[in-house]
Amino acid sequence: MSFVEIPLNKLKLSPANMRQGDVDCSDLIASFRARPVVLHNLRVTAEAAEGGKPTGFYLVHVGGRRFRAANAMVEMKLWKKTHPMPCAICEDEAEALAESIAENVLRLDPHPAQRFKAFKALADQGKSVAEIAALYGRTEIQVRRSLKLAVVSPRLFELYERDEMKFDQLSAFTVSDDHAAQEAAWFDAPPHSRWAHEIKRRLTRGQPSTEVDPLAKFVGLDAYREAGGTVIPDLFGDKDDSGFIGDAALLERLAEDRLGGLAADVRAEGWTWVEVSVSLP
Repeated sequence: MSFVEIPLNKLKLSPANMRQGDVDCSDLIASFRARPVVLHNLRVTAEAAEGGKPTGFYLVHVGGRRFRAANAMVEMKLWKKTHPMPCAICEDEAEALAESIAENVLRLDPHPAQRFKAFKALADQGKSVAEIAALYGRTEIQVRRSLKLAVVSPRLFELYERDEMKFDQLSAFTVSDDHAAQEAAWFDAPPHSRWAHEIKRRLTRGQPSTEVDPLAKFVGLDAYREAGGTVIPDLFGDKDDSGFIGDAALLERLAEDRLGGLAADVRAEGWTWVEVSVSLP
């Protein structure tokens, strides 16, 4: 087997490539845009005409997504048609399909924990969230979540790596940066009381949720923040502004003030007794 660089315009997708038709290559395109390097060789066979004479083209049976992503870069005018592609030339055409199947089936994706740690290592080296997202075809919120997960208490993170903790449980710990509090929320709780929502409740000390709390919805987060209120962010919430109210007393006062204004309107109707309360007595 020989290893050479072949111009992209001399490559074609092989019928023996397991991935045919439309294939999502958005992650590779993003990676190529951030770092114009093809890290792994394509495996190709020489194309021959009916008489057996080589046509000068090579058929890609392993690396179809890389091939497609490279052509997308050409279409975007970011690479030339002759962009050199690292290739391993396979002389045995009969093995092409077997190699393609092995490439796509006999593979083991890394544990998600390894990705979280890898992103953190890049951040520690000075890479920004935007740069990491561009390098690996991720959104910035996905990278921020990964970085937040990577700094959960090492004791808890190890449980997740050993598959002794579910992802939603690990993500629940990100509402606090206090490792001691995180560990207490897990190890001091009985096994049947370690659901993600219970972990969040312990770490936030039962503070109101911005997503479901009626007072938070009634007052509005903008008004709450303008009054000096803080929100404990929840990167894994269902909304962009998900989190927990940091000052429940302030939220209650703001709700009472707004209710007071509504009560004045009711009194103006002629009612002799109007009282406001944020909860039913």
